Parts: sequence; C-alpha cells; structure tokens
Amino acid sequence: METEILSNRLHQRVEIKGINLFGNEVKISQFPDDTNLFCADVTSVEDALNTVSRFGAISGLKLDVKKTKAIWLGKWSTNKTKPLQLEWVNQPVKILGVYFSYDENKNKRFNFDLKIQKLQTKLDLWKARNLTLFGKVLIIKSLGLSQIVYAASNVNVPNEIRYAIKNKLFGFLWNNKKDKIKRESIYQDYDKGGICMTDVDTMIKALRLAWIPRLLNPDSHNWKSIPDYFFKKLGGLNFLLRCNYDTKYLDRKLPAFYKDILSFFSEMKSQYKYEQGQATILFNNKAILIGGKPFFLQEWFSKGIICIKDLLNENGQLLSFQEFQSKYDFRTNFLNFYQVVNAIPKALVTKACNQDKPLKENYLGNHNTKIQLAESTAIDLQKTKAKDFYWQLIKKVYYSFPTGTKKWNNTMSLNSSEWQHIFNLAKQICREDKLKEFHYKFLHRIIVTKKELCHFSIK
Repeated sequence: METEILSNRLHQRVEIKGINLFGNEVKISQFPDDTNLFCADVTSVEDALNTVSRFGAISGLKLDVKKTKAIWLGKWSTNKTKPLQLEWVNQPVKILGVYFSYDENKNKRFNFDLKIQKLQTKLDLWKARNLTLFGKVLIIKSLGLSQIVYAASNVNVPNEIRYAIKNKLFGFLWNNKKDKIKRESIYQDYDKGGICMTDVDTMIKALRLAWIPRLLNPDSHNWKSIPDYFFKKLGGLNFLLRCNYDTKYLDRKLPAFYKDILSFFSEMKSQYKYEQGQATILFNNKAILIGGKPFFLQEWFSKGIICIKDLLNENGQLLSFQEFQSKYDFRTNFLNFYQVVNAIPKALVTKACNQDKPLKENYLGNHNTKIQLAESTAIDLQKTKAKDFYWQLIKKVYYSFPTGTKKWNNTMSLNSSEWQHIFNLAKQICREDKLKEFHYKFLHRIIVTKKELCHFSIK
C-alpha cells in the first residue's frame, strides 16, 4: 500500500521526466520488493530522490542508498561521471532475477554461464547415486533445468549455451558415455517409446512462444510499448500471426526477442502445414511484394480488405480502380492501387478464386484468438501455456518410432498402436523402478546379451 502511494506521487510530479517509448512516458517499474526509476535527465533523478526521501520521513520507509545502483542509458551509456553520490555502474545490473548491461559477454556470464555451473554441480551430486533413467530425467527437470528456465524465458539464449546445456544433461543421463537411444526417441512421451526427456531447443522455443498470450492481453503495461508500436503497424499481433509472413522482412529495429517469437510460431505453422487461407492474405505476405518487401495498408484494412478475394469481382477477375472505389466507398491513391494489384502473382489469384472467403471476424481485433493449426489441432493463443506449445512442437519435430521397434519387427509384426500399448506397460507391469528400467531398455534392445559380447570379442 505504501509503495503504491510513492508510485502515484512519482507519476504525478511533472518535474520528474521519464523515458519516452513511442509516445508512452515510462517513469517507474515497481514490484513489492523491487523499484526501478527511468529518468530522462539528472535533474529528474535528483527530484525523484528528494521525493523518495520526503516519503521516507513520513512513512518510515527509507531508501537504502548503499544498495541503490544507477546506470547510464542510451546516448549517455559511455558517461563516466557519478553525480548525486550514487553508485553508477557499468557492470550488469540485476533486475527481477535477470542481469542487464551493454556488455553482451558479461550478460551471458551472469545469466547463463554461472547458472550452468550450478546446474553441473547439482547433477554431480546425484551422479554417484544409482538412479534409473526415469529418476535421472526427474532430477534433470526439477534440479537441473530449473536453474536456467527463468533466464531463458526473458532473454535470448546464445547457441553455445544451448549446446553446453544439452551436453551436460545427456552426459548425466548416460554417465558421460555415448547415447544408447537416439535423442528423438528419448524426447517423446511414454507411449511413443520416450521418457519425456526435455529437448532444450524446443523448450526455449516454447518459453518464447508463451509470451504470445501476454502480448495479446488487452491490459496496458509499460513493457508492451515497444512490441505494440511495431505490431500495430502490421495490423496487430493477432492478425500478423495468421499472415504468410517472413521475419527477414520485418522492421530492423524490432528487437530480436520478438522476432524469435514470430519465427518460432511460423516454424510451428509450417510443421502442421497450416493452411487457413494465409497464402492469399493480402498484407504482410512474403509472396506479395512492393519494392521488394511486403506491405500493410491501414486504411484498406479498416475497410475490411484483408485477402486477395476482396479485390476480385464475381467473375474472378481483379477489380478495376473505379470498381474498387465504388465497392469500398473510399478514396485511395491511383498508383497505390495498381502497385498492389500488379504485385499479386497470378497463381495466388487463381488460388483465391478456388478458396472460400475467410471470415473477417477471424482477423479483425483481438476477440478471436483461436487458430486452427491442422484439421484436428486448434489452439487458443490467449490461453496456451509454455507446456502446451512444447508438446505441440515435440509431436511434429520428433514423430518417428524408436529404432528398437524396427529391429523387433524383423521377427514379429506389430503396428504402431500395439507398440504404444507395449510402451505404456513399462510403467504399469511393476512397482520396482529398476525392473521398469530393464523393461524399457529391453524394448529398445540396449541390454547387452551374449550375442553382443561375442560380437565385441568379449568372453
């Protein structure tokens, strides 16, 4: 309650100038145990400190100057002065558990390298125990990956970090020996012959995709100023996700974090062979280019012009300029109209003629957030969690049955549903974990027998 009063006062004081983010002035980001001030100049910082000091004299909640850190931002990032007796730092600053600075190497060290060391330490403590594969996966998820999940969901994860994490996890799983079962099988659910081992690459993609519901949330937040500014120019995120877009054409100023979200979602759509008329959507279409890049026309969009079919007459021919103006009752630039019409490939015009006209309600506004990835697969973008995105991706990235089943089928013929039943039995036939592991290894044909020992000349 007290901190909210302070926050309101800081917002009200016109002498304190915040940072302007695309028309939205940001002054403060506050949580119960963490307050961050964003000031446009040193005078604003001084006034803010005085306001906090006066608040402390009345409420008894005083600022701990020794724990307060300041950092120069933007054009002042190289400033070496240290005014107002504050600790001005150029090292990474920890804000809500994540380290930030202009030094990418130091950010990587504090956000990932040190946490990977902790991950390795925890795994080493359990390595001496005679755990089953199922037990090791449980340790990996609960004590290993938990070290880096939070950072991975908020900042970009370098490729070398992903590689290092995977090496350490599989080193623990197989006691630093060569993998005995291909990783594609290990990642699968139990009925597909897997042990639900976490795929680090897919996990990171799912954590990034989990930001979509937050971005689609209609509530206003300071952090949304940047993505909302860029997505609004493309019709909004809900519309953009349904388009046939390519991230290479997006605004270069759009942060890589948000480009990754769009890239991973596009990848998921391609895996499910998503085709809900996206190829014939007029805007943000990588196949319809003006000046070498896709386009978005807000005036056309507001009039309900969304797909190629909106520009066709009853005979399947493109509208003339006069017919277009008459149909939609608004004036547009003559050259602009013919730029759009001439940019549409003939193959897409033919495709649009043979397609049903999509419901415009699916594209306008944020009220409809459901998207049909495939005939039997639909997701609600506003409700889908990271776990849901993860399994949607896993189902399509790794869908082949284990190698062991192919070898067994040389002597017996079993279909996929029968193998699913057999793999499920591994968790039901007994309570002893070691016997469950033996059953699992036996199905995957990684139990060393006399035949294999003879093959390796071991008596």
